[in-house]
Amino acid sequence: MNNFYSSFLTPKFQELLKQFEEMIEQGKSVYFDSNDLTCLAEYYASQGKPKKAEQAIAYAKQLHPDDLDICIYECNTLLAQGKTDEAIRLLDSLPDQTDYEVRLLRISILLEQGQTDKAQLFIEKLMKEEDESVEALLDISDVYMDAHLYAQAKPFLQKAYQKDSKSIEVLTSMADYCQATGELEKTIEWYKKILDEYPYETYCWVELTKCYLQLEDIEKAFEAVDFALAINENIPEALELKGFCYMQSGDIEKALKYFLKADKLYNNKPRLWIVIAQCYMGLMLFPAAADYLTALLEHPDIPEYEKAYYYEQRALCSLAICDTEACLKDLEAGRICDPQFPRLYLTYGEYYLVQNDLKSAQTEFAHAEALDPNKDEMLGLIASTLLRYEYIDEAARNYARLEKEYPEKIKEYYGYLAFLHYLQDDLQKMTEDIAKGYLQAPRELVAGIMNMGEQNEMFKEVAMNIFNNISSNPDLIRQLDK
Repeated sequence: MNNFYSSFLTPKFQELLKQFEEMIEQGKSVYFDSNDLTCLAEYYASQGKPKKAEQAIAYAKQLHPDDLDICIYECNTLLAQGKTDEAIRLLDSLPDQTDYEVRLLRISILLEQGQTDKAQLFIEKLMKEEDESVEALLDISDVYMDAHLYAQAKPFLQKAYQKDSKSIEVLTSMADYCQATGELEKTIEWYKKILDEYPYETYCWVELTKCYLQLEDIEKAFEAVDFALAINENIPEALELKGFCYMQSGDIEKALKYFLKADKLYNNKPRLWIVIAQCYMGLMLFPAAADYLTALLEHPDIPEYEKAYYYEQRALCSLAICDTEACLKDLEAGRICDPQFPRLYLTYGEYYLVQNDLKSAQTEFAHAEALDPNKDEMLGLIASTLLRYEYIDEAARNYARLEKEYPEKIKEYYGYLAFLHYLQDDLQKMTEDIAKGYLQAPRELVAGIMNMGEQNEMFKEVAMNIFNNISSNPDLIRQLDK
């Protein structure tokens, strides 16, 4: 079972991690067991630190050059990186080709290469030699699932379940299968079944939280993640998920609190930093957001194409504090990283709106729309950007285009349309917008009202009064729904 975050939080592992990092920091050479170094590499990989994982494996090879487990780990890493030819060369060089793990890896590579018939011959031989043990059945199902061959994985899982329907490993594999194939309701049933027998399995509570978040059942998501944290309050993934629960509830301040706790325990997880930066941006704390974006841009594991997004986000932070020079500098840097990134040109457009240069802004908006494959999404963003700077006529034209060309998309923008009609002193249309939003997309409606309300408190007060009057009047709702 993939419960690594629990094992990595044990005092024994924490002491091991401390010893290894002190050794690296002090430039010393200390003896470590090969299993310990492999475990350290797995930890670093799980934390999004591939360079440190490589460092642990390189040191392991230096101390234990012929260790089979280390070579297998390296093969798996190469395979995950798409370096199939290198993985094959390393695999072929291993002295014991009959080893169980070596044969599993051989099957993985064959499936990766699309040689399913040849892989099947290896599987049949392995199953016969292992007497179709539960462990072997689960391993083969995992290999198929890693190759996204779910239909082929299913019979092996079913056989494993027939052999041992009480095994937590079997039950977890059944849940993982349903989760991978998008059967969330079935996934929840499996995790509940496991937790009935093993109520302290934090992995299952965490995975259950993910399912409920995907289903947008926030109440149950909170309940599941709170069980995980009651068992162990220092599970970083659980703390991160609780942050997402609060984020989905609209409480950015509390979400940030849990993201920061998780980040401290993860000890340098770049993937969480962008979420933290966005929370700070949502709270209008732009210098703090910029600090996290800078950390991302300086991180050695972040690829160049991804940096375009972080430059664009930092440019927005600069624009928010009226530092147009820094904004333009980041936009230019982002364009060097990825000149085809549409959001860059959306923000270029916003930069020109700040400069009161509508013509240049519209040129950049057209560029953003041309590049973005999701035209409806970009058109809505352009309209909302124009609205925030109170270019009312231009915003109205873009919303009209959105409604005409993408009628299903307009429901996400009724909060913004309400603000547009508020600025036009058209209370009747504003009320109609809020009524339509209440019936078609209430969450997006409130988000739009709150977003526009940040720059106009009076609008927010009027809009929420209308919203509350509608929501508390069943007869009016029935009339509107006709």
